[in-house]
Amino acid sequence: MPLREQPYDERADYANVATLIRAQAPFARHRVDYPWRLTSPTSPTGADRRIWRDEHGVIVGFAAWQYPWASLDFYVQGGPAQAETEAAIFAWADRHFQALDAARGRALPYWAEARDDDSEGLALLARHGYDLDDDVVYVSLSQSLAASPPQANLPAGYTMRPLAGMSEVDAYVEAHRSSFGSGMMTSEWRARTLQTPEYDPELDLVVIAPDGRIAGFCVGWLAPELRAGQIEPFGVAADFQGRGIGHALLCEILARFKAKGAHMAMVEVYASSAPARRAYEAAGFSVTHRALRKGRWASDIADAQKG
Repeated sequence: MPLREQPYDERADYANVATLIRAQAPFARHRVDYPWRLTSPTSPTGADRRIWRDEHGVIVGFAAWQYPWASLDFYVQGGPAQAETEAAIFAWADRHFQALDAARGRALPYWAEARDDDSEGLALLARHGYDLDDDVVYVSLSQSLAASPPQANLPAGYTMRPLAGMSEVDAYVEAHRSSFGSGMMTSEWRARTLQTPEYDPELDLVVIAPDGRIAGFCVGWLAPELRAGQIEPFGVAADFQGRGIGHALLCEILARFKAKGAHMAMVEVYASSAPARRAYEAAGFSVTHRALRKGRWASDIADAQKG
């Protein structure tokens, strides 16, 4: 079946790519929090993202080099053309990674992810040369929402409410950067999340300190067809950690997931982040699986082509 590769156009293609992602198996990576990933920063030319269409114009494949996480996200429609689409995606990734190395002037490894219980996904990565093991491992946690979540209790003088829309995006970015000790979050990225069809302002929570600053935040995403909610992201600004703000946010987002019909809540953290795991486990989460990062060098691709 002939495939047509095209650059991804967010305005024209977002809805169809979202449909492709929602059609993936429930255990697919970022099956629920994909709006957060789709709105992440990309190169100004859009070169970091591609779609593949079949002869009917239907999007059957999507891939994005997600430099905020140094990971290749990709999704493929099942069916007779699945193997062909997968091959096309990895061929594009090979070319793109070589171009990134050339522009940078030095080689780096490139990574893709699969759950540790996804034997087919891991085998697919291995077939395409992703055989490096990364030190970064994610732990996925979940919990049933059958029982009522515990009540959220904040320190005196603190209040919890939804983010005040676009007018509070810059303040959110400041709190996010403080929480993670990283400047990766931008106002443009955060503003774009508010414009996605999946965004629910009732699941975008902030805690306001007595001095008016955002002390903590928690964003939830729903997959109604799975009756599941996922937290991404969640954090407490550095000046306000250790006061129970994070626990209060988690209790409230779980209650809101349940009120909107979710039966399960999920979250993902770095395996090395013991404080984050303790916070989630204190709110009732337990580990379900790990997500592994498998990588390859673009320079190996070039050497193989020369050989």
